[in-house]
Amino acid sequence: AFEVEGEPAAAEAVEESTVAAGPEGSKRAGGLRKRCEQLGLPIDKLGTFAAAPLLAECERLLNLSLPELQMEWRQSCACEEPQGGDLVERKDQLIERLKQLAIWRALPTSELQDQCRCCAADLAANGAQRAGRALDRDELVE
Repeated sequence: AFEVEGEPAAAEAVEESTVAAGPEGSKRAGGLRKRCEQLGLPIDKLGTFAAAPLLAECERLLNLSLPELQMEWRQSCACEEPQGGDLVERKDQLIERLKQLAIWRALPTSELQDQCRCCAADLAANGAQRAGRALDRDELVE
C-alpha cells in the first residue's frame, strides 16, 4: 500500500520534507506540517521523514474510487468491510480506516504500543496474556 514511487504526490511530499538551509527549507517543512495537520496525521509522533510517505499515501487514498478502496481494504485487512450508509458514507469510512491503518504502520513501535494502551488496553492485555509475551508490531497493527 505504500508503493508510491513515481507518483507526483510522493515526490512532492518528500521534496517538501527536505529541509534545506534558510527560509526556503522552513517553508517546505511548514507546508508538510500544514498538510499533515489538515489530514489529521500525527506528524509530531512520526517526524518529517516518516510523515512524507504517509501523507502521499493518504492523499492517494482520497483520490481512489469506491471499488478501488474496497480492493485496497481486502488486500490490507482481514476485517469485514464497513457496511451501511450510502456510497459516499461507505467511501468515507473506507478512507478513514485505511488512513488509520497506514498511520499505525508508520508509527514507531513505542507510539503504536501507547495508542494500543489508550484505545484497546483490554485487548492488548488479553492478547499478551494468551500469548504469554508482549504483542509484536504486526499483532498490534492487526
